[in-house]
Amino acid sequence: MALFHRVPINGLGTLTVSSDEGVVFRPWGVTRKLSVPHHVVHCEDSITMAKAVICPPWISTFLVVRDRETTVLVGVLGFRRHRLRRAFAQAGIALRERWAWSVPVSSLYRRSERRHLR
Repeated sequence: MALFHRVPINGLGTLTVSSDEGVVFRPWGVTRKLSVPHHVVHCEDSITMAKAVICPPWISTFLVVRDRETTVLVGVLGFRRHRLRRAFAQAGIALRERWAWSVPVSSLYRRSERRHLR
């Protein structure tokens, strides 16, 4: 397995980018119990990185990780963007970057998933 990047997500889990598995979010302790009980393997050919302009750097960047049943917004520290871009390029995963004044959470979900956010 060619591992390109592994990021701890503020004590909530681990985001791994590799050539074999692609993008995988593995939740830890509290996150696993409260929201995502299993790991989420991204199932699309590209991944979305949403960046908020007016938010502090530690909460300004989110990756949208989707498997067949679940969509997870994974918060990443802003200064890790460059390494993540490089890791996605090495793994052959296209990156869609979106800028906004604040993170438009509901617009990042598929239309069929938005009803669960209300």
